[in-house]
Amino acid sequence: MANIKTEWEVVKEAEAIVTRLCELYPEKLGHVSADTIGCAQITNKDKPDSQSYIAKIVGVKMPISLYCQKIYVIMFHKNVWDVQTKAQKSAIIMGRLLRIPDEPDGAVTPEDLKDSRSLVKAFGVDYLDNPKLPDLAAEKVNLPE
Repeated sequence: MANIKTEWEVVKEAEAIVTRLCELYPEKLGHVSADTIGCAQITNKDKPDSQSYIAKIVGVKMPISLYCQKIYVIMFHKNVWDVQTKAQKSAIIMGRLLRIPDEPDGAVTPEDLKDSRSLVKAFGVDYLDNPKLPDLAAEKVNLPE
């Protein structure tokens, strides 16, 4: 069976969430410039069951970053993104943004607790399934260290 070429699309909704989170959480994301974060989704393939993550962040490092304005790209599958609530989408994006180190250079910090400690402490281990998960991009929520 022939491999299908992956088709990508920029997700403006996700990029707007990035911007809003950077505005609302300067104590956590003050070092992140929203215009250096891109969000893209795979549109023609569903997320494989074997893939454990919902979204991932990758860095664009030197010298490649000399040729583009983005330093990080958050990637996910359209079929997964489309079924998430606004609260889940904001938590997914926040979890990826929290992996950007204090000196954003295309590197990402390792996951702690297999996720973001701050989100796990605030909303529980399975926070994406928490019915009381707030929309982090709607209004500021106090997130622990």
